[in-house]
Parts: sequence; structure tokens; C-alpha cells
Amino acid sequence: MNYVMCFEVVDAFIIPVAASTVFSSLDTFIRNPVAAATKIVAEIPTVSTFFMAYVLMRALTNSAMDIARVIHMLHHSLVKA
Repeated sequence: MNYVMCFEVVDAFIIPVAASTVFSSLDTFIRNPVAAATKIVAEIPTVSTFFMAYVLMRALTNSAMDIARVIHMLHHSLVKA
């Protein structure tokens, strides 16, 4: 489970931060490579909001799926009885 969470962080947070920053200001990075760190740091709050929403959505979806499974099992056991 630890590896899955690490993958989620890399896939949903680090890669979008790097990609959105690099692609949105590629011209600036070519002219002034030192500004890359400043631009990436400025972009983190925007992507972190997305990441928080993503993690919350995943948690709520998993909980809803667990509840749906329990309801299905109860329904199945009552109908069969």
C-alpha cells in the first residue's frame, strides 16, 4: 500500500507541477534557467489544491464503494434466505 500512495503522489502531484510549470513558461526557462525553481515554487499552491481534491475524491469514492458492497451483500443474503 505504501508503494501505491507514493505512486499517487508522484502521478497526481509532482508530475503535474513539473509539467504545467515547464510547458506554461518554456520560453522563460530557455532564457533564464535559474527562474525555473522560483516558478515551480510559485506553481505548487495551484497544483496542491488539485491534489487535495483528488485525494479527497479518492477517499470518498472508496468509502462509498465499500458501503455499496456491504449493502449488496446484505441484499444478496436476505434474498437468498
